[in-house]
Amino acid sequence: MRASLTDRVRSGVALSAASAVLTQAVGLARSVVLARLLAPDDYGLFGMALTVSGALTVLTSFGLDFSLVARKFSGEGELEKHLDTVWTAELLRKLLLALLVLAAAYPTARFYGSA
Repeated sequence: MRASLTDRVRSGVALSAASAVLTQAVGLARSVVLARLLAPDDYGLFGMALTVSGALTVLTSFGLDFSLVARKFSGEGELEKHLDTVWTAELLRKLLLALLVLAAAYPTARFYGSA
């Protein structure tokens, strides 16, 4: 027997909230560890790099993962095909972003006068 819509919505909201809290907790832990390991100048540089990386991720997101949630699939095979497509598209997007950041690293370092 399937759960009621209310139960499924509650479950989805709970999972989404738990995911957001866990993501923030991991980010905080990462920041605390890096603050202890890095010199203040290096920590500032890391913050700038993290800001650029986050902005590029947000600006280039296709939203394909959300389209999977909204779509009703006829079977497991169709779902797997769509999951594979979204995974490949996200992998290619992230590889292109990595190449873009890599190509911009040297000109940016020259602009700021820092290796």
